[in-house]
Amino acid sequence: MKSFSLILFLILSQSKFQEEAKILKKNPEKADSIISIWVKSKDTLLPYLIDAFKNPETDIFIKQKIAIAFSKIKDEALLPYLYEGIKSGSSTLRRNCIIAVGEIRDTSGFEKVASLLGDKNDAVRGAVIEALDRINPEKAKPYLIKSLEDPAFLNRAKALTYLSKTGDKNLLPVIIKLKDDKNPLVRTSLAKSLAYFKDTLSFKVLKELLNDENPMVRKEAILSITKNFSERSIELIKDFVNDPDFSIRERVVHILQEVPPEVSIPLLYSFLKDPEQRIREKVRTLINEMENREKGFIVILKGDYPLEQKRWAFKNLTLTLGKDSVFKELSKIYEKEKLKKIMEGKYEKGMTQEEVYISIGKPARIRKKKGVEEWDYDSLKITLKFKKGILNEIERISHE
Repeated sequence: MKSFSLILFLILSQSKFQEEAKILKKNPEKADSIISIWVKSKDTLLPYLIDAFKNPETDIFIKQKIAIAFSKIKDEALLPYLYEGIKSGSSTLRRNCIIAVGEIRDTSGFEKVASLLGDKNDAVRGAVIEALDRINPEKAKPYLIKSLEDPAFLNRAKALTYLSKTGDKNLLPVIIKLKDDKNPLVRTSLAKSLAYFKDTLSFKVLKELLNDENPMVRKEAILSITKNFSERSIELIKDFVNDPDFSIRERVVHILQEVPPEVSIPLLYSFLKDPEQRIREKVRTLINEMENREKGFIVILKGDYPLEQKRWAFKNLTLTLGKDSVFKELSKIYEKEKLKKIMEGKYEKGMTQEEVYISIGKPARIRKKKGVEEWDYDSLKITLKFKKGILNEIERISHE
């Protein structure tokens, strides 16, 4: 009775597989769901999958899908059939079989797979590159280096990506040759891959890629440079505040929200004048919600920044900390008496141009006469005269 039940079960399983194969042939769009059923039912369906795969009468499309199922089942017992499959005249079947061998990670078949790097089909060679890296990344290196010259740009990019993930600095001289590749996707892959190498040479090449004609390459180079923030990377991304490509400016803003305020706020200020309203609004929100943002404002006030930016930082610092805390903090930078005047929005002789600008803002006009710089403030009806950067004369403007 038990043997009869087993026979009946096997017959039903075979019938089920055959029915699914028919459905698949008529409805290719159902391939994923049917392959999933085969994989889940591998304990009962595997013999029928193998028989169908071996059978020369089986439709090639069905064989291609069975090979995909084999790549998910990952059983070493399938290897003999997969190696037969890579001899097929169907490039899709060859490709799927190579992928399956790579998933099984058959080290004994490494050379068999490597021999197909000369295949005439681009997708097959791409599968070989991936399989070799899966089977033995170290042993795959010379083959991947060879693939950096593959006629298909996707394969060059793929080989480049796998080589870079090793972090082997000895590979850099070979990898960076692709900075002059004609295809932007390859150069983009190079920009992304160089993030794995933290040395002077990789940084130098990334600097070159920042000037690439393709915005996709520039964007990836920015991201790689800023993955390990340093003074060098900050200096470089300053140049992209006015990049003509909106997506690159947006990318820089996105990157800056991940770094400390003392680094990000001095740079984010420039984006407050961006031609795109969406970027301006994003930056305002970002600064307002940033923790410890006062650190960024203080960096501006201490550093060599435009006077307009310093006034902006002063006003925002006051709003953030309050007058008492600001006075305590900025008395380390400005003389206390002058700081009181600044906080009151006043001016007096002896103040520097910076102190005056922060206190009362931008003048309506600036003139230079024989070593004296004159600032007109029409609303206040005054002209302030500076000698060697120090206010030494205040002249009232008559409107008679």
